[in-house]
Amino acid sequence: MNEKFGHRTRKSASKASAMNSTTAADADTLVGASLLDEFQIGKDARTLGANVTNTLRDAIIRGKLAPGQPLGQEYLAGLFGVSRVPIRECLKQLASEGLVEVQPHRGAVVAHLSLDELDELYGIIWSLETLAVREGVPRLTETDIATMDAIVKQLDTLENPAEWYRTSVAFHRAILVASGWQRCLRIVDECRRNIGRYIMEESFFAAHVGEWRSRNRALFEACQKRDVEAAVAALEVMQRFSTTQIREHLKASLNASHLDPLTVLPGRAPTR
Repeated sequence: MNEKFGHRTRKSASKASAMNSTTAADADTLVGASLLDEFQIGKDARTLGANVTNTLRDAIIRGKLAPGQPLGQEYLAGLFGVSRVPIRECLKQLASEGLVEVQPHRGAVVAHLSLDELDELYGIIWSLETLAVREGVPRLTETDIATMDAIVKQLDTLENPAEWYRTSVAFHRAILVASGWQRCLRIVDECRRNIGRYIMEESFFAAHVGEWRSRNRALFEACQKRDVEAAVAALEVMQRFSTTQIREHLKASLNASHLDPLTVLPGRAPTR
């Protein structure tokens, strides 16, 4: 047998074996969600791990993979066409970001947020954004204001929840970037990634997007005037109303799934 041909045969058989070892739950989770095309990535060894991580992270954030769904290593390796090494590293990274939870005897699953965790994430976001507003608003340039104006106008017309949320995050990031506080920016980015998947649920988004547009507009107008106190007040309105809305939405979702809103997943200790 030709050595190269035999190598390709063994490699194909190995990949087929990985695919055949998929559990029914894995198959329903990923193939049923029509993710096969989305999981086609570049195979450059220098960026392979990042490509796998970014693709899986994006699928979770956009709600393509729902909380509680299994993430079998062998199946993911077969789907991406990679070894299990980058899959393990990917799951480890996403677990550190709070998007994946590794459970004893069950493996990795898409993580749920508990109500306590949501409160913590929003506490971090609003606290850091308030500090960034005080530092960043006075530093906003005319170019910054023009960019923010264009973003706010775009938010008024976007109807796709995922596109709207990404654009809204870009609007808030403009203030954080102006502050020059890079650590603050990274922390808020990670917190928002965890929350976004709940905001992007279509029925919830449709019910509240009008209010969110109005609040973003109020924040922009304060920034345009370089009025720090008005910008802080606009953030406080966002915190008071948006946090309550999203918290009630998450609570209803957890109750509908028959999960404890405080502990959420089996084996997780309560956070209070």
